[in-house]
Amino acid sequence: MASTSVEATSELGSTHDTVIPLLQDPIPFNPLPTTSNDRFPNFRSNSVPRHLFRVFTPKSWGETTDAYVRPRSTAELSPESQRLDIFASYYPDIRKRFQHRLTDPPDTAELLRTHLNFRCGPDCNFVSWSSSLLFALQYALYRMEYLDHLRASRGQVKILLLDTTKLPRSTFISEIELLNYFAPYENYQGDKSLRWLRDLRLKRAHDGYYFGEYLSQGDLKIAGACVQTDLQALIDHGLFGLLPELGEEWRWKFLILNGGVLSLRQALKLNLVHRDRDCTMPTETATRDEVFRAIEVAKLFSSDELDFTVPAAAMLLALRQRNKKDPVILNVFKETFSAAKIESLSLGETKVPTELWLPEVSQFRMIIEDLQRHFEPSEGEPLEELPGEDAFEEISALIAGLDISSM
Repeated sequence: MASTSVEATSELGSTHDTVIPLLQDPIPFNPLPTTSNDRFPNFRSNSVPRHLFRVFTPKSWGETTDAYVRPRSTAELSPESQRLDIFASYYPDIRKRFQHRLTDPPDTAELLRTHLNFRCGPDCNFVSWSSSLLFALQYALYRMEYLDHLRASRGQVKILLLDTTKLPRSTFISEIELLNYFAPYENYQGDKSLRWLRDLRLKRAHDGYYFGEYLSQGDLKIAGACVQTDLQALIDHGLFGLLPELGEEWRWKFLILNGGVLSLRQALKLNLVHRDRDCTMPTETATRDEVFRAIEVAKLFSSDELDFTVPAAAMLLALRQRNKKDPVILNVFKETFSAAKIESLSLGETKVPTELWLPEVSQFRMIIEDLQRHFEPSEGEPLEELPGEDAFEEISALIAGLDISSM
């Protein structure tokens, strides 16, 4: 293949110009055909968020650049040792031909458990992504402060925003669906098992224990599908002005509990509950300065090939409580972006599937829907309506459909 010079970040912590390695062919997820008790309804309907984030530093496992992503296994193992799709063992013809490269369900369950508990081994073939900018930002601060000790080198903490519509279908699968499927195969009975993680995500979703995680497997070519920035640039452009709590240094050593994501979500979660129940919300209208600041920060997620300024600005504004059809947000966007620009973004393709469990992502969806209708009030193809007062009942029905209580 032709060599292309890119900036690559290695596991050993060095950043240098190198050539793109010979990447493994894409490995789509391919679970068994649909059954009456299908565990992958969102996967089969291609209900993957359009926008996913990945946070990484020079100390992250594997390799991540704005041209490709490699899990630890393909970065460290020889090609003949690299794993196939985690579902490949279910297909007899593949099992017969590639026995040494297959992963049986119990082994997959163990790989999944260690990966989701931040203990990725040398044979780990997964890469994690999140649909929540709030989680991505807190994780970036947590890696900087607690895991990697990079406070003096915030520019080395990278945040990558990916457009999943530019990659092949079946590239990503929900953590929830994987947990639900592989938990029964798990042999491990200790702390933080797949069963424990599954129950935490589903049964306590309303408490904020869901983080919008999606997984890919094997190597991914992402050139032309993503934009990358860094934590220092976000801070310099006013990130902490949009959500001051993120700038409180005592929070940086916590990811989930104490001052972490759960604490940061509280106001957002209440806003979501109020809106779904059609209650009067006391939220103040956004200020013009606030919206312009969000747009300025969002410009960091733009490149010569891709411009994520509009969706990124909407995500940043969603980090605080917002009213539906906020006139200040809508008017500033209309002053800043042309109707042709908004139309070119195909906002109708902005999928936000099970993210009702994520208040910040639900608010992002609301803002995107408002923008689309504001720019195209008569001709626009509206997004699917935001759920009304039965939203949480629908979530409960989904959880019941996954039948977690019987496992």
